[in-house]
Amino acid sequence: MKFGPITTGIVADGLVFNLDSVNRSSYVPGATTTYNTLDTSQSGSWEGAPTFQSTATGSYWNFDGIDDWIRVADSQFPSSRTAFTIESWVKFTAFHIYFDNGIVSKWQTGASSNNEWILARKDQSGPSRFGFNIESPSNGAFKISGSADYAINTWYHLIGTFDGADNGVIKLYENGVLQPCIIETGEPITQTYSAQDVGIANFGTTFQWDGKQDISSIRYYNRALTLTEVLQNYNATKNRFP
Repeated sequence: MKFGPITTGIVADGLVFNLDSVNRSSYVPGATTTYNTLDTSQSGSWEGAPTFQSTATGSYWNFDGIDDWIRVADSQFPSSRTAFTIESWVKFTAFHIYFDNGIVSKWQTGASSNNEWILARKDQSGPSRFGFNIESPSNGAFKISGSADYAINTWYHLIGTFDGADNGVIKLYENGVLQPCIIETGEPITQTYSAQDVGIANFGTTFQWDGKQDISSIRYYNRALTLTEVLQNYNATKNRFP
């Protein structure tokens, strides 16, 4: 099934949550709420004071790395436990310190049943590789990361996919390229359900690890995108970030 309206050119099949700073269905000037363009009854509330920035080619939400983030209630997030894709355009404006710089997550801290997934930096402090973690009911945390450190003030298109139907295959793409990932633990078939809210530009038990970063979009699919589809989304949106 296809859902809309969405940004022209991106994959629609399976897209169930779409925060897009370019789409004015997602941001109302002066508001402190960010809306799912596919169902504006679903939204993310601003915590702290993130700001909305607009440029000639695109726009983004800016987070100060102190107390700015966006919360999406668990009840509003149509998460899948067997296959999904999480996607973001992100720019780190400073190297992270300690565990800061979660990009988007349902993750607390350490390996536990309170975790679900996180797309973020891999290492404890920056510079660092990007990382994508899945919590499995049977195997604990499944961690995957790319092979190159991120650079600050540089836009990245990141996609993490998980496919429980394919023996729990997990993949990480950077700017449309499948990463030669470093795999750290075993393979989950399903992900753990965690009844916690989604944190954008943050993660942790009390959402204490804010990231100093700019985020232009967050997308969630209820299936694993293919490489062709990953490239489609990257090519459809990369012109925003010259």
